[in-house]
Amino acid sequence: MIRELRIVDLGVIADASLEPGPNLTVITGETGAGKTMLLRGIDLIRGARIDTGLIRAGAKEIVVECDIEMADPQAATRVEEAGGRCEEDGSALIVRQLKESGRSRYLVGGRSVPRAVIAQVVDNELAVHGQSDQLRLRDAVTQRRTIDDFAANALLAPMNRYTDAWEERNRIDAELAEVVAHADERAREADMLRFGLELIERIDPQPGEDQHLAELANRLANVEDLRIAASGALLALQGNDLDDTGAIGRLQAAGESLARGGRDDRELDALQKRLTDLTFAIADIGSDLTRYIDSLEADPARLEQVEERRAELAKLTRTYGEDIAHVLSWAQSAVARLADVGDDGERVAVLRRRRDELTAILQDAAADLRRIRTDAAARLSKNVTAELGALSLPHAVFTISVTETEEFHRHGADEVEILFAAHHQAPLRPLSVAASGGELSRVMLAIEVAAATTGPAANLRRKKDQPPKRRTTLVFDEIDAGVGGKTATSIGRRLAQLAKFHQVIVITHLAQVAVFADTHLVVEKSENKSSVTTSVRHITKDDRVTEIARMLSGEKESDVARAHAAELLSSARVEELRE
Repeated sequence: MIRELRIVDLGVIADASLEPGPNLTVITGETGAGKTMLLRGIDLIRGARIDTGLIRAGAKEIVVECDIEMADPQAATRVEEAGGRCEEDGSALIVRQLKESGRSRYLVGGRSVPRAVIAQVVDNELAVHGQSDQLRLRDAVTQRRTIDDFAANALLAPMNRYTDAWEERNRIDAELAEVVAHADERAREADMLRFGLELIERIDPQPGEDQHLAELANRLANVEDLRIAASGALLALQGNDLDDTGAIGRLQAAGESLARGGRDDRELDALQKRLTDLTFAIADIGSDLTRYIDSLEADPARLEQVEERRAELAKLTRTYGEDIAHVLSWAQSAVARLADVGDDGERVAVLRRRRDELTAILQDAAADLRRIRTDAAARLSKNVTAELGALSLPHAVFTISVTETEEFHRHGADEVEILFAAHHQAPLRPLSVAASGGELSRVMLAIEVAAATTGPAANLRRKKDQPPKRRTTLVFDEIDAGVGGKTATSIGRRLAQLAKFHQVIVITHLAQVAVFADTHLVVEKSENKSSVTTSVRHITKDDRVTEIARMLSGEKESDVARAHAAELLSSARVEELRE
């Protein structure tokens, strides 16, 4: 419920505040006074995008402040989770700023909050019904939502079951389409994977085998060169057993010399021990060289076998990896990939079985949704038809058709269509073609009243001694356009009825509607040479008679108009007391 709305620098409004009452508030004023700008201010709070050209001349930004008491107990939690701050009673001061640059931001309790969060919260708290909304009532989606809103909680369980199955089946359909569309490509990939794995299995490479064979091939191909190199090194170490004792002999002689002279010198003794260790190490190297030379043997047949094996391994490393380690890694990955792409038939079968299961769930849930919608449509049709009778359409017929569609859609398998006939002799036709503008506005109001009095909102019915603590807000922008006289009075009467369940704010040009208001606000325009300014004034008693007289005749001071205005106000008051 809106407690106060302040608008700064929007169009002709420099700084205006209005405080609508909790029941029926009407906003009146002469054409061009700025009533539309009040609605634009409400749109800004709802998250609408508005042209920066509406920023008042000379100003740098539009500011809209809305002190709102939220009907949804969870709304304050969502706002605070998004960074805003609410009052303990669940109310919040929401501020929307729109700068010349187009930059916009929301503040709640002085803290910045994302636009999407506030737009969602406010949309649940406040609904605006204007002429564009009447046109949307002709839309099939809006008509389906009308029934779903009326059915409310009864739809929740089957709708959740339906939505889960619908989304999963869509994912499966996408996966099936992908499998089928790429079946040839996946088959080719599977064949290539199988070929590579079969080749690797046949050749059977072992870890590190390529490196070992490279070393062996090098030895077999260079036996003589290796023997000469090893023999020369051995000769240098061991000598020729004649006059050359080699490195080992020289080391032994050096060690013996140190042993003789170092008995009494600790440092020489340590050096002698190191020299002895080195002599043994060099001798071991000589022994290893001898064994190496003895192992060298020219073996052309063995070399040929090694080269043939290396050629086999090269078939793998040319395609599946730079060495055998990478080839073996590729084989592991290929096995996993082949399991994914190699058996589309089984995969398709599994997906189709699951799809059939989900289709059965969808059929069951869709049938439940259709049953609930059909029941809600019958009740709402009856109640709206009755309301239309109270809105000067006594012979109108309003019915909602719910029929099964061949395909499943996001919200079920139903086609919802509102049918309307203005009188008994007219055939029932779709609302989009059967209702005039004036009739359409009354249909919309009848739906709201019927939903409030017989739908979920009826649980919030106000008792004389126990008014509802929290109320949502309905804003009607010239819902009485195209009507007048008795019909306008009927509309005013039904708006007053609706205001027992919601905060209702109506922008109207008709006195017959305005007289039913609990709170009456007048939008006034003042002009000087440099600017035009709009203000909002709360009127009561004699001022209200004056405004109603102006709306009736265009003349504030007409005695006849004032008498008529007083009579209308008195009649409305009598009706209120009677209820």
